[in-house]
Amino acid sequence: MSKKNLFVSAALTAFVLVILVNVASAYKQISSSSTDVQPVLPTVTTTVEVLPTETATPVVVLTHQEAALVAANFLGDTDLFSVENAPWEEKDAYKVVFSSGYIVYVSLDGQILSSEAPQPVFVSVPAPATNNGGSGQSQASSNNSQQQNHDEDDDDDHDDDHEEDDDD
Repeated sequence: MSKKNLFVSAALTAFVLVILVNVASAYKQISSSSTDVQPVLPTVTTTVEVLPTETATPVVVLTHQEAALVAANFLGDTDLFSVENAPWEEKDAYKVVFSSGYIVYVSLDGQILSSEAPQPVFVSVPAPATNNGGSGQSQASSNNSQQQNHDEDDDDDHDDDHEEDDDD
C-alpha cells in the first residue's frame, strides 16, 4: 500500500508543477505583450441632431436637510422636530415640524407652500368645592379630638388598675 500512496503523491506533484509552469509562462507573455502592443479601438461616427426646445429651466429637487434649512430661514427658528414627505394639495412636499409646534410645508423645488401655527391648548381646572365655609376643616378637627378622647380613656383604665393595686 505504501507504493500506491507514493505513486499518487508523485503524480499529484507532477501535475501541480506542470500547472505552475504554465501559469508562470502565461503571466510572462501577458506582461511583456501589454507594453509592446496598444489596443486599437474602432472609431464610430455618429451624427447627433439638436432640436430646438423651449427654454427649459433646470428642476431642482431639495433634500430633507435643504427643506429644513429653507423652513428654518422662513420662520427664523432652528429648533426642528422632524422633516418628512407629505402630500400637500395633491403634490409632493416636505412637512417640516418645529419643536414649538409650527408646521411649514416646503415644495420639492424650495418654495414655501404653507405655514401653520400651533393650535392653542386650553386646560380648564374645576374650582375647588367649598362646603359651608370650611366645614371640612371642622370635621377634621373633631375627628382628632375624638381620637384624643379615646386615648385618654385608655390611659384612665390603666390608672384605675394601678389605683386598685395601691388600695390593697
